[in-house]
Amino acid sequence: MIYVITHKAFDDSIVPQEGYRILHVGENENCKSSYLRDDLGNNISFKNTSWCELTGLYWIWKNGLEALDENVGLVHYRRYFTTSIENESYKVLGRLPQPLSYQAIRNMNIDSHSILLPKSEKMIYSIEEAYAINHRIQDLRTTRDAIRSIFPQYAQSFDSVMRQKFFYGYNMMVCQRRMLNAYCEWLFPILEYVEQHTNLNEIEDSYQKRIFGFISERLIQVWVYHQQFQVLNAPVFNVEKKGDNWIRSAVKRGKAYQIKRKRVTQYHLNDQNNKNYHV
Repeated sequence: MIYVITHKAFDDSIVPQEGYRILHVGENENCKSSYLRDDLGNNISFKNTSWCELTGLYWIWKNGLEALDENVGLVHYRRYFTTSIENESYKVLGRLPQPLSYQAIRNMNIDSHSILLPKSEKMIYSIEEAYAINHRIQDLRTTRDAIRSIFPQYAQSFDSVMRQKFFYGYNMMVCQRRMLNAYCEWLFPILEYVEQHTNLNEIEDSYQKRIFGFISERLIQVWVYHQQFQVLNAPVFNVEKKGDNWIRSAVKRGKAYQIKRKRVTQYHLNDQNNKNYHV
């Protein structure tokens, strides 16, 4: 089963009928009757404002009924896996792609040592640097403290991944149910430690309060790296960006490069001046 996470009403006509279910997370007062809800059963729905799609992942872990060798995955109401051909047509012609069908995912033969993730994004800076210029670096450092305390065998893998210059975004994945269970058994204790050592009331920016979603985007890479999984990739398209052709995208990337390069330089200057340790 592939779960489509949403926190609001959307045009769900794009969602494949076979092998996909929509899971409404957070405030569920206006949830369609045909949707699953993350505030029923064993859940942490009340944490959605800072845990984002992870309240959905938690619900899937605790309430999903898939067999251990069955594919289970998470995508978003606006982001889906697709094929390379569909994605290129989308970028050049602006024609909305079709999400990967459940049968196409099954044909990938995802086993107990492989996982489907978004096509990695290559960066000019490390994961640590990227986090520092976009979010609160202290939260990433608290995450390292959590790993050293709870899963010390992962500490070296965490440090190695933080130096990598590519990134699997969006908390999107497909793997066997047994692997999703194992991932959640590892992930949620780490995030709970971070939650216990973070005062969310000090964060005024509502976007930056979504720290657990941001952190988990990095932790999936740590877990996969440590487990030495085979990573299968598929492009991801965003239904809300169908007006962005490749020319507009190139211009945006160029502008973003200049801004973020300056932020990386400033981050290292601040780090040296404050004599802070790196993650």
